Amino acid sequence: MIPSFRRIRSDKDDLSRVMDTTDESFKVIRSKAILDGRLITGVSITVGTKKVISHGLGRPLQGWIIIRQSADCNFWDGQASNPTPNNTLDLNSAHASTTTLTISLWVF
Repeated sequence: MIPSFRRIRSDKDDLSRVMDTTDESFKVIRSKAILDGRLITGVSITVGTKKVISHGLGRPLQGWIIIRQSADCNFWDGQASNPTPNNTLDLNSAHASTTTLTISLWVF
């Protein structure tokens, strides 16, 4: 989670304008769902089986991105039927060049 911008109380007009602009910029940045995420590394995958990954977001995830994988493989999620979407990502895999691989992913 990106922290909120902390304003400093000031009677200086220039400083107040800078803080207003900075506060608005932080609001825009904080509203981007992809930035409110978590990096999960070293996930071991057995191809052809569902992998349940604890995402730690405390809410249903909005998406995920594989950022590193040790072998070629296709991935898709099973979130539509996931009984615990606030806590986990159900990840499926197929068509890999090996039976096991390791991935890192960004969940948001």
